[in-house]
Amino acid sequence: MMQQTLDELIATRRALLASDDASLEQLRQVDRRLLTRAERGDAASPLPDNLAEGSLLPLASLPVDEATLWLEVAVSIGGVRVRPALDALAKEPGGESLSWWLAANYPGLSVTREFPEAPELQVLAARAHWRRGQDDKLPQPWKEWAAVVDGHKELSRPLVETLWDILPADARVEGFASWKDWFYLLMVGAHDDWQLWMVNWLLAEVDTTTTVEAMGVSCARRFLSWLEAIGAGTGLDGNEDVADAAERELRWLMGDRRGRQQEPSPFGYQCWGEILRDGHGLKPASWQKRFTALPMGFRERCWYWSGQQINGSPWSLFGGQWCVGD
Repeated sequence: MMQQTLDELIATRRALLASDDASLEQLRQVDRRLLTRAERGDAASPLPDNLAEGSLLPLASLPVDEATLWLEVAVSIGGVRVRPALDALAKEPGGESLSWWLAANYPGLSVTREFPEAPELQVLAARAHWRRGQDDKLPQPWKEWAAVVDGHKELSRPLVETLWDILPADARVEGFASWKDWFYLLMVGAHDDWQLWMVNWLLAEVDTTTTVEAMGVSCARRFLSWLEAIGAGTGLDGNEDVADAAERELRWLMGDRRGRQQEPSPFGYQCWGEILRDGHGLKPASWQKRFTALPMGFRERCWYWSGQQINGSPWSLFGGQWCVGD
C-alpha cells in the first residue's frame, strides 16, 4: 500500500473532522502516522529542521487547522522551548493569533500579554483568562461574560447585544474563534427561559439553519417538537437545507436509536438519547464519554458544554485531551 503524503494525511483528517460518522479513533490513527512522519523528518513538513533554533512564525501563513496542528506537533516531538516560542510568536503580527490560541486552549501556559484589540483575539484572550480563574484581569464586557458562564451572575440582554456588537456572526475572522465561542457558552448554562430567548433573538440575526443548530446545541428537550416539525417541512422556512439541519439536530438530541427518554419535566436536557439533567436541576451527566464516543462532526459541542475540562481544540492533534473528570 502506497504511503500517504503529508498533504494527503492533512486532507484525510479534514474529511474526518467534518464527518458526522467518523470516529475519534480514526482521527487518532491518522495523527499517529502524521506524528511519526514529523519525528523522522519529512521534506514536506512546515516545521524547521532544528526546532530548538528555528522560528515557528512560518506556521502563521498556513490555514488555521494546519497551523495549530503543526504547532502542537512541534511541542509534542520536543525541541521547542514553549515559553520563548510563544513570546516570539506574540511579538509578530502574523503570530499573535497562534499565540493566543495556544494560551486559550492550554491553561498550563502562563498569560503575560495585554488584552488584545482584535475581536477574534478578544474571544481567545477571554477564554484564556477564564480557564485560569483570572476573571479579574478581563475588561468589560468579558468580565461579565465570564461571571455569567461560571454561574455567578444572571444573563442579560445588554450583555448578549454588547458582545454581538464586538463579534457578530458576519464578522471577518481568521478561523481561530467565532461568535459561537462566546454565545454558546452563555446559552448552554442559561436558564430555560433565557435559552428560549436566545434562540428567538438569534433568529433575527442569522440564517434559519444556524438557529436550528442553536436549538440542538442547547440540548433542551423543549425544542424536540420544534425540530421534528421543521424536519417534516412544516415549520420555519420549510426548505430542504433547513429540514436537513433539523434532522441533524434531532440525531444530536436523540441519538441513532431515536428513542425519547421518559422524563417528568418537558424542560429537561438530553444528548444522543441520554438524559443530561431533568427540569429539577439535577447535575449534568458526564461529558467525558461523549468526548471520545461522539462522531467527529459533533465533538465541537463538547467544548461548549465542558470547555474547562478539555485541552486543545476539536481539530487538535489526537482530537484534544480530556484533562479533568467531572
